[in-house]
Amino acid sequence: MSKRTFGVLLIIVGVLAFHLMGSEPETAPVWSSSISGKIYSNPVKVGNHVVFLGGDKGKKTYQLFEFGDNGKKSAESAVMQVLGYQPLACGKTVVLADKSNMLRGFSVPGLQVAWEAAFQQPILLSPGVLANRNVIVASGKNTLFCVNHETGQAVWDYQFSKPLVNFGVDETVISVSGHTDVKDPVFNLMGHDPETGEILWALNEPVGSDDLHFVQSLAVTTSPAGNLVVIDQKTGHLLFKHNTPGLKIAQVLEDRLILLAAGGSRIVCFSLMTGESWTTTLNSNFTGAARNGKRILLATKKAVRCVDADNGGLYWSRELGDIYNAFPFRRGIFITHKDSFFDRATYGSYIGTEKASSIWTAYGRGIFQKPLICSNGDLAITYDGMVKMLPSPAESSTSIDLPAMPDPEARIRDAFNASATAVPETPDPADTATAPAKADKSDDKKGEPSGLEVEESGWTNDKL
Repeated sequence: MSKRTFGVLLIIVGVLAFHLMGSEPETAPVWSSSISGKIYSNPVKVGNHVVFLGGDKGKKTYQLFEFGDNGKKSAESAVMQVLGYQPLACGKTVVLADKSNMLRGFSVPGLQVAWEAAFQQPILLSPGVLANRNVIVASGKNTLFCVNHETGQAVWDYQFSKPLVNFGVDETVISVSGHTDVKDPVFNLMGHDPETGEILWALNEPVGSDDLHFVQSLAVTTSPAGNLVVIDQKTGHLLFKHNTPGLKIAQVLEDRLILLAAGGSRIVCFSLMTGESWTTTLNSNFTGAARNGKRILLATKKAVRCVDADNGGLYWSRELGDIYNAFPFRRGIFITHKDSFFDRATYGSYIGTEKASSIWTAYGRGIFQKPLICSNGDLAITYDGMVKMLPSPAESSTSIDLPAMPDPEARIRDAFNASATAVPETPDPADTATAPAKADKSDDKKGEPSGLEVEESGWTNDKL
């Protein structure tokens, strides 16, 4: 064997050894199964069964698949020819809208078609579900329908004079409409009675077309210029408009908004309860965030970082090869990641806020969908058709009790008139595993908090 060949082999062995030593071992699953096709949706839970959408895009064949708690596939739906949106669990029915004009209700267990509804125009937006489990569907660019989840019959509909570009469903159905075929498009918000579809209010302030987010009785979106806009979703009253442009709402974590700024290179964490905020510069593209109590997990394409929710102070950080998606899950975050781009295996890891190591890890060959908490474990599924049940971790609920807002207008105005939060200090590396950085109380000559850089490559905390 030549020296060159020996050197190449030595490099290959070294790379393999690095990956084997760096990879976390897979947690032994409660059970493991698979389907023959791909999986295109997150799983939903209906009684003691889970349902997800799968199939073959090449053959244009799609089906719903039903699994029981024992890991056995208990049913498949009839084959459909058009890819559907995310399935919706509505009582004992799974409702699926496809990307043509069909809405179907499937009974569970069994996945028999309980009803079908055909619209005159294609369904262009992902449907939403009301508290009474009825489904809101946008047909074409000008009509919004409310459909009974048990019968498929229309409860009400509303015709728009301007194209419907988005909508959100919470205590109120809020529509976003306006013309898109202009140089500088602006859009209008309207609130609809969820029982009748009638207009409750119309906001005079122009907004962008981004997704709506809801926090208790509030609805939040952005202006065309990217200013944060906060309204009372029941009355449509404008409570606050932030003076900083260029923001995009990424997620809502209880009372905290995670916004992207500076073209996505910074994260802004904003409290709707106090009006305080802090920012941090990203080391790579933002992937997702999650919250547990006073801690927030921030995931980028390369790392997961645990910080204090109030000031952004660092608890711990974990560098990874490549992160492909991130979902809030239980008391932490679930991510799909690889050791490197060349690694054939993918890992689905659930990480809590207490420490950087994974609580459980599943191996797969494709991107993981959002996991689902079941009675006998955590269901993890991948794009390539793998279905696994991981053991439940010993932990309590993720729910966080938030104070009620009896007078949202007064509370929000008081909060946003308050002074900005101070900037976190640089944490002591010896303490980052147990305590976050404290806020910097020092002022410069102009009376503004001074920004300090966190001791981690690519991450910087500063003031909004």
